[in-house]
Amino acid sequence: EISLGDNLQEALKNGVILCYLMEAIEPGSIPRIQENTEVPFKLKENIMFFLGAIMDYGVPKYKNFYLNELFLNTNFASVIICLESLALLANKKEHVKVKYTIDTPTEPKEIKITNSQQIALKKNINSTLARRTRPNSQKKRIKISANIFRRTLQLIARDEDELIKVEKGMTQFQALFRCYQAVQEYQSMKRHVAYRERVIREILSTEETYNSKLDICIKNFLKPLQLFLKEKNQMVTNNEIKCLFSDLEMISQFNQKLFSQLRDRFSNFHAFIEIGDIFLQFNDYLKVYTQYVINHTRAAELLAKLRSTNERFLQFLEDTTNNEQCAGLDLGAFLIMPVQRIPRYNLLLTDLLKHTWKTHPDHENLSIATKQIKDTALELNEKKREAENMQQLININNRLYSKSKLLTTN
Repeated sequence: EISLGDNLQEALKNGVILCYLMEAIEPGSIPRIQENTEVPFKLKENIMFFLGAIMDYGVPKYKNFYLNELFLNTNFASVIICLESLALLANKKEHVKVKYTIDTPTEPKEIKITNSQQIALKKNINSTLARRTRPNSQKKRIKISANIFRRTLQLIARDEDELIKVEKGMTQFQALFRCYQAVQEYQSMKRHVAYRERVIREILSTEETYNSKLDICIKNFLKPLQLFLKEKNQMVTNNEIKCLFSDLEMISQFNQKLFSQLRDRFSNFHAFIEIGDIFLQFNDYLKVYTQYVINHTRAAELLAKLRSTNERFLQFLEDTTNNEQCAGLDLGAFLIMPVQRIPRYNLLLTDLLKHTWKTHPDHENLSIATKQIKDTALELNEKKREAENMQQLININNRLYSKSKLLTTN
C-alpha cells in the first residue's frame, strides 16, 4: 500500500508511484523503476518510462502531459486529465475496475473563491483543455515546392531585408523542430534499451536456471539408474531408461553451449548488443527437442506405471527427491522442463523484438530467429498432439484386444 499524503503533486513528482500504477495495470510495461534516489535525471526517467508505457497502452498522445508539467509543477491539471484518461481506458479494457466514491456531507460547506482566483482557475483550465482538445477532422496536408514557398514569402514581406529575416526564422524553427524530434526519438530509444536489457537479462537468468536443473536431473536420476543396470537384480531396464530420459543429455550439452555464448555476449552489454545471431546459429540444434517432446507422453505414462508397480524404483525416487540438490522436485517435474523451454524462448524473443527498433543492428537477425523459433514451437506442439492421439489409439486398441481375448476364452 502506498500513501499519497496531502500533496498529490509531490507524491507523484518522482514518478515512482506512476510506474507502479502502470505495472499494476499492464505488468512488464515499465523496464525499470528508479527508487531510493534524489538525482533529478533518474527521477525524470521514471516519468518518461510512464509516459512511454501509457502511449503503448493506448492513451492518446494529446491526452499526455509534458515532463516538466509534473516535475516542476507548471501545469498539474494536465497530469490529472492524463490520469483520468488512463483510468477510463483501463476500465474499458477491464484491466482494473475504477470505483468512484463521492462524499455527501449533511451540511454542505460553502467554498469562497476570490475573483482573481476564479479568473486564474478558468484561464488555466481553458488553456489546458484547448491544448488537449483533439481536432474533429484533420485536413490533408498540401505539399508545396521550395520555390513556390519563397515566392509566397516575397509577396508577404515588404522588402528583401524582411524576407531574409523570415528565412532565418524559418531555418531556426526547422532546426529546433528537428532537435525536438531527436530528443523524442532519444527518449523512446532509451526506454527500449532499458527494456531490452531487462529481457536479455531474463533470457540469461532463466537459461542458467534451466541448465542447472538439467544437470541436477542427469546427475541425481539418470546416472544412478544407469549404474543400477550393472546389478544382477536390475531396478529398471535399459529400454525403460531410454524411454524416460530420451535425448536429455544431448539437450543439456546444446543448452550449455547456448548459455556460454549468451553469457559472454551479455558481459559487455551496450545499447546495440546483438543476440539474434546466436539463436540463428543454434536454431538447427533446437530440432533435437523434437524427439524428446514426442516421447514425453510415453515417458510420463511409463513413470506413472513404474511408480505403481516397482516399489524399489518408488523408494529411489522418494530418496532422491528429498535430497539437498533436488529440493523436493520429483523426476516428473524435471522431465517436463525441456517441453516448456521452446515456447519460453518464443515468448522472450517476441518480447525482445517488440522493443528492438528497425534500425537496430540486431533487428534483422532477431526477426528471423523469432520466426524460426515460433515455427519450431508450433511444429513441436503439432507433433506432440499427433503422438498423444496415436498413443490413445494404441491404448484403445489394446483394451479392445484384451476384452475380445477374454470373451473368446470364456
